[in-house]
Amino acid sequence: MILSCIMVSQLDAQMRFGFGGGMGGGRYYNRPYPQRRNSNNDNKEKKEEPKFVPTVNIAIGFGYPNLDKYLLPDLTNVPSPFVQSIKGNYQKTGTYFANLDYQFSRFTSIGLMGSYGTTSVPYYAIGAGPTDPPDYNGSLTSWTVMANMINYFMPVDQAKVNGYLRLAAGVSVWDQKMTDATGAKVNNIASEPSEFAYQISLGADFNLSPRAALFVEAGYGKYILAGGLKFKF
Repeated sequence: MILSCIMVSQLDAQMRFGFGGGMGGGRYYNRPYPQRRNSNNDNKEKKEEPKFVPTVNIAIGFGYPNLDKYLLPDLTNVPSPFVQSIKGNYQKTGTYFANLDYQFSRFTSIGLMGSYGTTSVPYYAIGAGPTDPPDYNGSLTSWTVMANMINYFMPVDQAKVNGYLRLAAGVSVWDQKMTDATGAKVNNIASEPSEFAYQISLGADFNLSPRAALFVEAGYGKYILAGGLKFKF
């Protein structure tokens, strides 16, 4: 029993003071504990994303071709007393357009889009010679205001080149004129185009600086191809 007590005491001392050191010379044995993670340091190590600052964007551009020309009337099957005629070469001005947008997030902006364009075309009698004067001259001018929304494919403040989708819809105010060979106004030969206006485009911004960019678009509505400058304030 005495030997057993001595052995138990010796084993207990070794566990408390460390193996190999004995009762008096051993070092104190520290039990390792798992290190606690410092949540503050972890947060500092994470890369903080810069805060987005909303901007007001102004864009001016030119769209080609002016698709309003397809709204000029077809006179190949008009009733008497009008002369059945075919269209000659179009002359176009515009479409010129400007956007005023509010960029409220990295991916979306909303605002207003305005455009102006005019197109004209001569009408020649069917079978007329190349030197014959036109029977009619038609022109169509439109002023358009549309609500405009742009959705970007990448954050606007993190890309040098950024694609986007433009959706716009609104109203057009038309000024349509038809005159005969003498310059007199011709009535009841053409109907007014629809007042509904729209534009659907895919485009890309090429950022020249944090405040300026070039943009190009391809779409359908008031124009097929377009380009211009954009400024951020």
